[in-house]
Amino acid sequence: MKKTNTIKRYGALMMAAGLVLGTWGCGGSGSESTKAPETTKAEAKTTQAGQEAKAAESSGAKEAAAADTALTEPIEITLWGKWGAGVNGDATRALVDKFNAENGKGITVLYEHAGNTATIMSEIMTAVAGGTTPELIMMDCTTVPILAENGVLADVSKYVERDNFDPDNVIENMNYYSTYGDAYISIPFARSNVVYIYNPDIFEECGVTVPVTIDEMVENAKIIKEKKGIPSYSMIFDASFYQNALLVGMGSEGVVSEDGKRPAALEDGCLERLLTDWQTWVKEGWCTAPDVTDAEKLMLESFYQGKLAAFETSSGLIRTISKAVEETGQKAEVAFLPGYNGNASGSGGSQIGVIAPGKTDAQIEAAWEFMKFMLEDENVVYFTENTGFLPTTKSSLETEGMKRVFEEYPGIKTAIDQMPLAADPYWSTHRADWQVQVKQAMSAVIQDGADVSEQIAYLESQKQNVFGN
Repeated sequence: MKKTNTIKRYGALMMAAGLVLGTWGCGGSGSESTKAPETTKAEAKTTQAGQEAKAAESSGAKEAAAADTALTEPIEITLWGKWGAGVNGDATRALVDKFNAENGKGITVLYEHAGNTATIMSEIMTAVAGGTTPELIMMDCTTVPILAENGVLADVSKYVERDNFDPDNVIENMNYYSTYGDAYISIPFARSNVVYIYNPDIFEECGVTVPVTIDEMVENAKIIKEKKGIPSYSMIFDASFYQNALLVGMGSEGVVSEDGKRPAALEDGCLERLLTDWQTWVKEGWCTAPDVTDAEKLMLESFYQGKLAAFETSSGLIRTISKAVEETGQKAEVAFLPGYNGNASGSGGSQIGVIAPGKTDAQIEAAWEFMKFMLEDENVVYFTENTGFLPTTKSSLETEGMKRVFEEYPGIKTAIDQMPLAADPYWSTHRADWQVQVKQAMSAVIQDGADVSEQIAYLESQKQNVFGN
C-alpha cells in the first residue's frame, strides 16, 4: 500500500542520475498542428456561471486566500515536458501560452522539451543534485513513487484546501498517483488506458464479433487467419501497461505486488502463463511479434494497410489512428480490451508535479496555479480534442465541447467508459528496474523463441537484486 508515509526531505537517498527506465505506454502521436485553445460561447457561459456560483459560495474564503499568498510580484517558472514538435507538444505549448495570457497573477510558465520519460527522470536527478531544477515536471505516473519517496515532489495540499479544489472531480482510477500519505503531489495529465482496436470490415467478412475474453479472441483469430491469411493480434512490450492489463485480468496483482515489494505475477505463475500463451500465438501465425527496432510504427502501418485485423494499444493513439485510416481507406473501431476472465484493462500516462528542493513558496504556489489551470474543463477539452489523450475530470465530460469530441472520436468515449476496469499499476519504487528485467525476458521469448521456463528461471534469479527480499 502506498499511503504509509509523509513526504521526506530530499537527502543522500537520491537515486543515481543514470537510472534506467523503459519506454512507457501512453500513446498519442502525430505531426499535424493543433488549433489554439478557444472557448465556445456555451462553454464560456457555463464556466462563468460556475465561477459566479463559487464566488458567491466562498467569498470569505477568497478574501482569506488573497491574504495567504506568496505571489506578490511577477514570477517565471519552468515546465519540463516530454514532447517537442508534433500535436502533443503543440497542444501543451498552446495551453502554456493561454495560461500566461490569462492567469492575471504575473506568472509566466516557460516550456522546455526535456526529452522522453526516461531522459526526464535521469535529468531531474542530476538537476536536483546540482540545484538547477525546473519548478514543474511532466513524468510518467509510475515514476512518481521514486520522486515522492525521495522528497522531490512538493506537497500542495494547503493550496488544494485554500482554493476549494475538488480532487474527487478527477475521473475514477486517474488519481492514484496524485497523493502520497496525506500529501497532494501531482495531477493526471495525458492519461490513457489499454484498448482493443479492430477493423470492422474484416470482422464482418469473417463472421466474427468483438471478443470479450482471450478464448474468444483466439477463436476469432484462427478464423480470420484461415479466411483472410492475416494476423489479428499484436501488442508491443510494456510490462507495466499492456502486459500488466492482461496479468491483472488473470487475477494477479500485476507485474508488481500491491505492497510494491514483490514480483507478484512471477510468483503467482501468471507471467509464465502469459509468456507461454503469447509465444504459442506467435508460432501459430495469427499474432505478430513486436519488431525489434520500431514495434509500434510497424504494427500501425500493418493495420493501416489491411494486413493486421486487430491489436492492443494505448487509447492515446485513437485520434491518430482515426485520422490515418481515413487516408488509407481502412476502418477502425475501438472496444474494451479482452481479458482472460472478461474485459480488463490498465491505466497509464503522465502526471504533472511541483519540484520541492530549493524552491520558494512563491515558485511552488505559481506552479500550483498552473496545475489547477490544466484541470479546468475547457483546457481538459482542448487537450483531449487536439491530442486524443483521455479527459481527466468528471465535470469536463458534461461540457458541450467534450460531447463534440466524443462525436468526432467515439473511440475516446469507449476508452473513458472502460476506465473503471483500468486501474493504475501499484505504487512501487522497484517497478522501473523490474520492468527492465521483464522486458528482457519477454523479448527473448517472443522475438527470439527462447524457452519460457528458462526465462522464468532467469527472472527468479534477478528478483533478489531488484526487490531485495
